[in-house]
Amino acid sequence: MRLDLSAAADPVFVGRLEHSIPAVMRVAEWLHRDGADILIPGIQYRAAGQLLFDDPGDIIVVHQMPTGSIARVERIETRQFKHPFTSHLDFPYRSIIVTDVCKYERALPKPSRHFFVNPALTAAAVVHSASIGEWWQADEFSRGPARRVYKCPIAVMEFIAFTFNGGNT
Repeated sequence: MRLDLSAAADPVFVGRLEHSIPAVMRVAEWLHRDGADILIPGIQYRAAGQLLFDDPGDIIVVHQMPTGSIARVERIETRQFKHPFTSHLDFPYRSIIVTDVCKYERALPKPSRHFFVNPALTAAAVVHSASIGEWWQADEFSRGPARRVYKCPIAVMEFIAFTFNGGNT
């Protein structure tokens, strides 16, 4: 649902969304250079006061059969991380908030990976949803009222460098 930004859009949501666009594009480029067929859904804005909001994800990876028909799609979520890091050695926390519990539970399809991109757009911490058995739920208070979130330990996160010199690392 597209909204007139001058009217109903939640300004905090819009600010976070606008801030995340370079991270989405960097991850999309990295996936594309790795040979993935990708789709980037159009931007959707949450209305002010809207509590439940679901979008189709930041990036969709399309896996095709040899015949060209679609075998499956993979949903990717991205977030621009505000703290600098390049690997697990300088990551500023022992765990990370992956997502809101209710958002993850409502998502169809479930995200397969969550990319947390550093401010310089040179590296990302990747949480694979296959590691959900290692996650735990916690109450988070940093953005106003308490919200239930999934957290993941650094030990199960994958760290990647965005390199474009003939291959991805």
